[in-house]
Amino acid sequence: MALIARIGCLLGFVLAIATWGPLSAGTIDHVAVDKTGEQYQITVSSWLNISQAGLRKLLTNYPLVANANPAVKSLQVLSASDTGVTRIQAELKVCIWFYCRKLKQTQDMTLLDDSHLRAELIPSESDFKYGHADWQMMQENEGSRLIFFAALTPDFWVPPLIGPYIIKKKMREEAVETVLGLERLASAAQAE
Repeated sequence: MALIARIGCLLGFVLAIATWGPLSAGTIDHVAVDKTGEQYQITVSSWLNISQAGLRKLLTNYPLVANANPAVKSLQVLSASDTGVTRIQAELKVCIWFYCRKLKQTQDMTLLDDSHLRAELIPSESDFKYGHADWQMMQENEGSRLIFFAALTPDFWVPPLIGPYIIKKKMREEAVETVLGLERLASAAQAE
């Protein structure tokens, strides 16, 4: 279940920040969830009605995630270095059916260049053996193309028959839920 929360947070983070702004023209074009060995991978391609510069600025506004994704109960910036690495910590609550679990994750966020943001999970402070995510941002017409990829290896047992199916299903649901939540946040911000 921690994997679901971690993936939900990462996906929620990318979609939450990335879709901030006028959303009527934004679309999620592709969501793929795969499993190789113990590792889960998710790829999301979306077009957003926001400039690449605006998208980059929003993607690095880390505290906004707590307001955009209902699974994220809190998000704190722990430190920011001169080298451009920002360590964040999120507390999550994810529910599947009647089972809910609270989780903590810590990751280092780095803006590698104007079009590439990377997250590296800190396993000793998280519920995963490994975690990595990339956000690629490209100007496309009047908006931006955002390609998100995450790879996660849980540090807990996942039931072999139904576990992967449930995780994949929950990851897809998180994508849709986050976009809907962001539409509400964007509408509220524009009304102010």
